[in-house]
This record gives sequence, C-alpha cells and structure tokens, in this order.
Amino acid sequence: MGSRSHLQCCLFTVVTILTLSLACYIYSAGYNTRRDQSKLNIYLQTEKDLYSIQPIEEKNIGLSTKKENTNGSSSKAIDTNGSYSKPINTNGTFPSNKAMYDVAHDTFLRPVNGISSNHPASAEELWIEIDHKNTLIRRTVFFDNRTSIGPAIVIILLHNKTKEQEPDLFAKITMPNGTKWCQETQDVNKVIPDIPRTDFRHGPDNFMCIVKKLALTKNTEMPNYIELSTNKSCTDLLPPMPIYYEKYEKRVKFALCLHKGLFGYVSPEMLIHFVEINKVLGASIITLWIQNTTESVYTAMLPYIKSGLVEVLDWKISVPMRNYGQYAVNNECLYRNIHRADYLVLHDIDELIIPYKHDTWDELLTYYSNKINLSHYASLRFKSLPWKVGSKNSNDGFLSKILSILPSIEIPWKMTCSKMNMPYYFKTTERFKRVDITRLKVIASLNTTISIYTHRVRKMVEGVEKEYDVPPDIGLVHHYRIPPLDGTYIHSIVMKKFVNRVTPGIEKQVC
Repeated sequence: MGSRSHLQCCLFTVVTILTLSLACYIYSAGYNTRRDQSKLNIYLQTEKDLYSIQPIEEKNIGLSTKKENTNGSSSKAIDTNGSYSKPINTNGTFPSNKAMYDVAHDTFLRPVNGISSNHPASAEELWIEIDHKNTLIRRTVFFDNRTSIGPAIVIILLHNKTKEQEPDLFAKITMPNGTKWCQETQDVNKVIPDIPRTDFRHGPDNFMCIVKKLALTKNTEMPNYIELSTNKSCTDLLPPMPIYYEKYEKRVKFALCLHKGLFGYVSPEMLIHFVEINKVLGASIITLWIQNTTESVYTAMLPYIKSGLVEVLDWKISVPMRNYGQYAVNNECLYRNIHRADYLVLHDIDELIIPYKHDTWDELLTYYSNKINLSHYASLRFKSLPWKVGSKNSNDGFLSKILSILPSIEIPWKMTCSKMNMPYYFKTTERFKRVDITRLKVIASLNTTISIYTHRVRKMVEGVEKEYDVPPDIGLVHHYRIPPLDGTYIHSIVMKKFVNRVTPGIEKQVC
C-alpha cells in the first residue's frame, strides 16, 4: 500500500512537471508570437516609407581605411567608386551597451560625397532615370579587364519590361589623355528569372535587369568617365558616370554579397552574426547594400568597415518594384568583385552555404579540385534546406533545462556573455526533412561569370558549363525561414562545429 502511494506521488510529480513545462512552452510561444507581431508591425509601418529618400547631409568621412587589411589589398583608403577618399573621422568603436542599437547614426551618402564632380552627390543621383522612369541606370559603371572577357565598360540598368523596347544607349567616352569618342552600347544579358514571380513584394515584378557593355580595343587603359545619351551623335548627355575599378595586389579567395538591399527592420546584432559566421566560412570581402533601414545597422558595421572586411553601399531605388531591383544588386556585386576575388558567394541574410564534410568553403573547393576540373564550371550550385527559427531548443532558461533531460534532445552551446543573444543559426536544431530544389544558391567563379541572378549564373564565357550540382551530403544552403514551413522536421546539430570559432568574434563586438 505504501509503495502504491509512493508510486502515485511520483507520477503526480512527473505530471505536474510536464504540465508546468507545457504551460511555460505555450506562454513562451505566445510571447514570441507577440514579439514577432510587434516587429512585423514595425516593419509594416516602415514599409510605406521605404521609397522616400532622406535628405543627405554632407560629411567629411570616408568609407574604409583598410589599414588593418591582411587580405592582400591595397593599404590606401578607397571609396566605393574606387577613388581615394579621406580616412574615417570616427574611432568606429562599438559601445558595450546594446542600447546603442536604438541610437540613430547621422545620415550621409555611401558612396561618400565630394569625390569629384563626376560622382553622385546625393541619393537621388545614384540612379539616372529616363523614359518616364521606365529605365533606371545605375550611376556607377565598371571596368572589366578580365583576359577572357575584357577590356570593356559594363553598365547595369533596370527596365520596365511591360513597356516598349528599352531605349538605345550611346556613350561619350573620355580618356585620361583627353581623347573622346561616341560609341553604341551592346547588350550582354537580360536577367529575367526562369519562373515569373507572383509575390509582388515591394512592388510589381515588372522590371528586368539589363547588363550592357562598351567593348574596348585590347590594351586600352581605363577611361576617366563616360556620359550616356539616347541619340547616336552623343548629344543631350546624361550626367557623368564614374568608373569603378579596384584590383587587389593579391586576389582573395571569396567575396560575399547580400543579394538585395537591406530594408525595414534589420537587427544590427543579427547582421553581426551574419558577418562572423561568413568570415569563419571564408569570406574576405562582404558587401551590403542599404535600401532604407536604420542607421544603427551602419554603426554596427563600422569596426568591420575599418578592418576592410565589410563595405556598405547605398541602393536607394525610388521606383516601386519587386525586391527593389535585386537582380541589379546581384550584377553590381559581380562586377565590384571581378578583380578582387576568385569566387563569389551570393545569398540572403537568413541563408548560409554550409559545407557538411569540411569546415570552410576553401576546403570544399580543394576537395572538388581533386575530383573535377573546376575551371570547366561557372559555379558550384547548392540545394536549400529550411530550418525552423525559434524552435524548442532556443536555450530559453527554465524551458531549456527541462527539455535538456528529454531523450534525443541536446543543448550543445552555451552563451559566454549575458549581453550576447544566440545567433539564429545556433538557435535551432530542427531542420526540414526534405531538401528544397528550387531555392538554389551558388558559389560562382569570377573568372568565367558574365551575368548572374539570385539562384544561378545567367551567362558565362564560351566553353564553360553553367554549374556543378553539389550533393546534399557535401554541402547545403541553410535557410532559416520565418515563419517555418509546414512539414516534418528532424533533429540536427551540424552547426555545432562552428560554435567555438564564431562566438568569440560576436562576443568581441557585442559584449
């Protein structure tokens, strides 16, 4: 009788603990939902202002000193258009108190003002709008001197594909010795997605990206600038366009870009998490574009900008269109890096390209260099794997302690600093069971790629195959989706191998 009472008491205790755990879980889920809804409300409130361009206050400030750069690049300060700029006139320190995220940074133009009369001096001048805003031309153009493609000047524009044919463009080219001539531009590629998109985020899907070039004769030096015109005599010239050309003495292996401009609510700490994991994976240059978000994002990046790891550019599209013309971002990313890096990684802030049998992208490429001739492919293509963000393994105090004693559940990481939030890629151990074969991402060769878009290479040099498909057991794109997909999730701690290599860098910036 006593043993039965003891057993009933034990069962009652277990049931009570499980009931309390369930109640805590439900409360936590409800809290997270309310918190996410609050952020969503902030986002929706901000969304209507994303196309408004704020007044630009001129600042005597450069973008990058690069004085601590160890990746083989020039030690001089180079602004985002390739011209030499003044050093940053701030110490770039990162306050230890995370309340700094709420402090607005003074707004100025990236690229900086006052480089020359040929450079944009305001956000409105980052784009040249013609044909009743049906054609938008990015003000900065690029010098392509790759042996297999150049020399050429590359122009990136967006055109409303629902309207008539895009206008013919001609360019007046001005050389350093004063020589000038008029030349017609040529289409390189029209970047249109394989499948028409119906989710009209931030505007209709009516603009395509067009990459054009001005072919130059062999051994031609880089022109000073160009001026476009819609007539073949090169009269009625549009504003001068500076030419970007930055060539490192020793090219780095990997450059990475966010594949669209940042907008709405972006957590600065999440961006730090993004930079630190990609630095560990192998990125030596990380480029971010800002459409319209808080200046605290830029402030958070200042230490990385000073070291030469990160560069931040203004995008500032003023015409509503899907994803703010992200295919133009993709190709600006490509041509910014053709003379700086060997490979280009391109994806969103909630995605990571993770090698499964290796620790870095470089190790993965070395593995494949012994199996295939990498020069025969324009890219390595990775399938996508959705992960559930905010899962039951999110290390949320008492609930995590209860869950940690349940079978097959492990909490493998501990935060070393009370001020530091867990990175989103360590916060979940629940991955989707099926691999997504539609949301592909690539590591593209910068020696052979001519145009690119979010999910694949669009055009490459002749004789090169478009892509090599990487098997899921070798590498995958981790897509940390909010909200998560409906379906079956399974447990995985594949990200555990990065914890000790990533968290010290985050702690250095945040704590």
